[in-house]
Amino acid sequence: MATRRGRSIDLRSGQAQVARDLIDELLKQQPDQPDALYTSTLLSAELGEWTKAQSTLSRIPAAKRSSDMNEMDRDIKLHIQTEIAVDVARRGQRQEAWALLSRCEPMTLGKPERVAVLASAFADAGNPDQAVSMMRALLEKSPSTPDLQLLYAGVLLKAGEDTEVSEILLPRVDAIIDGESTSVRITILHLDHPLAEAMLYIEDLTDAVR
Repeated sequence: MATRRGRSIDLRSGQAQVARDLIDELLKQQPDQPDALYTSTLLSAELGEWTKAQSTLSRIPAAKRSSDMNEMDRDIKLHIQTEIAVDVARRGQRQEAWALLSRCEPMTLGKPERVAVLASAFADAGNPDQAVSMMRALLEKSPSTPDLQLLYAGVLLKAGEDTEVSEILLPRVDAIIDGESTSVRITILHLDHPLAEAMLYIEDLTDAVR
């Protein structure tokens, strides 16, 4: 996943299409404006449309790119490569897919969000052990932060480690909502997909208290 904070769009409330329409209209008026192109790139990234994001970002000349734009370019390339590898795995060529993913590791530059993207791809490609191993190695050498714990929980969820996910998420609810942890636990337990929905809910709560 790409980092969303600071440029988040609430996709669950149906705002994505409204945002796309506004950005497309802006691009009609200013087709070569770097900020407009970058905003369109960010929306495509939010929607997981990585090829479209890459195409849009490529329209910004290198000389006019900010450091954030260059970082996004690296994020996009990693996502595209991992998606290719996962598709290879789904065609039954798991060993080839894992080799492709292993070659993506230098692209992460050790950044937690990118490591999590690669680890998630390993899980999707049928190698959950490698996915979890990568995240645990990251945890051992990085300061523990709420964001890092959420990234770890997301990979664990994909790897089928539901028990450990709940051990990470439930204490975090206590830390975020003082005095309301019991009702939040009840809410989590009654969701259709408890752990995945809980992660989204907790992210929203974290943003709300910042």
